[in-house]
Formats: sequence, structure tokens, C-alpha cells
Amino acid sequence: MRTTLIITTATGDPLVANEQRGGAGTGQLHAKRVEFLNDEILPAGQKCGFDELIVSGRPHKSLRSDLGVVYHHVSPIRRDRSEALNIREQATRLSTGDILVYSSDDHKLSENFLSDMPEGDWDVLTPKRLNGSSGNEMNSGAPESKWFNYDGYSPAHCNVLKRRVWAKVPWTSIQRIEAWDIPISTKWKEAGFRLEWTDKIWAIDLEAREGEE
Repeated sequence: MRTTLIITTATGDPLVANEQRGGAGTGQLHAKRVEFLNDEILPAGQKCGFDELIVSGRPHKSLRSDLGVVYHHVSPIRRDRSEALNIREQATRLSTGDILVYSSDDHKLSENFLSDMPEGDWDVLTPKRLNGSSGNEMNSGAPESKWFNYDGYSPAHCNVLKRRVWAKVPWTSIQRIEAWDIPISTKWKEAGFRLEWTDKIWAIDLEAREGEE
């Protein structure tokens, strides 16, 4: 089966480049994510062995050109978190993968992300999420987690989908709100898809502060 990694970014958008990013107020500029992408995220994705690596949205012009990455421009609509829905939708239409991994431009995939990916009857898989500063586990929709009662919720930080999920429930089939990962998780379940969480693979939040969960 072919595999595609899709990373959403707005690093090349001059209207957001100087905004501070991070839910806990890291104080880092959005432009810092260019360094994350070039130094860690893109090399890690390439080493995983994806058949396709697509960076979609408004990629910065200084992003690496030596890793076989496809850079895909999607014009802005609202310049908020809901932008990811349209960006993911347009990138998925461009992609050819049977397994689609979606991540953001501040998250790095674990070294053996593809080879360690569990087999099974899942349709949507949510990886464990780690704090890049402390190494501690962060909120990622784990069953019986301390953050909330798990009920098949897949946070937006990193999702793995079989292509049939997107074919039946496109990213743009839900209302464009900032907390869109909640309604799309619900829609996946209503469509009969199986959502699972795993600690066999993980995504590392490079922007997280040491005490952030």
C-alpha cells in the first residue's frame, strides 16, 4: 500500500509569520516552524519511508528542496485553525496514498512511524503525543486518559486515515470551526469507521513548553 505524509503549514504567509504560536503561549514566532520543518520534521518524515511527502498550505520559500517534498499552495480563507480542513482536503486530492498521515508543522513523527504502525481493523488511528521539551506524554485522546473520557476522539495534531475514510467523509464536509477535530471524529464514528489509539507510534510536539500537557 502507498503511504502519504501531509503536513499543513502557514509558514510562508506574511500575515501570520510574526504571530506567537502554541496553545500554552510558548512565545515563539510562527516563523520558528521553518526551522522545525527544515531541521527535524522533514528529515524525519523522509527517513520514515513515505511514498509521498506533501507540505500544503502556504509553505515558506526557504523550506528544503533536497528531500523530494511536494510543496502545494492553498490560498487562505480565514487564517485560523479551521484553515487546516481546506488545506488537508486539497492536499488529499493531490495525493495517491492508501494510508494518509496528517500532521502539523510543529510535530515530528517517531523514527519508525510506518514500520511500527499497528495492523488491525482500524480506519482512523491516533498516535501517542509527546512533549518535545520534557518527553512526557501529552493529551492525544488516549483511552482512560487523565484529560477526559475517551470516546473515539482523534485530536488534530496527528491522524492516520485509510483513504476510504476521506472518500466517505471529506475534510470539508463539516462546519469550519477552530475545534474541528471534535465534530469530524463524531462524523467518522457515525459513518461506521473504527477509531483507535496507539502508543506504538507517536508524534513529538516540538513547540511545547516543558510543563505543557
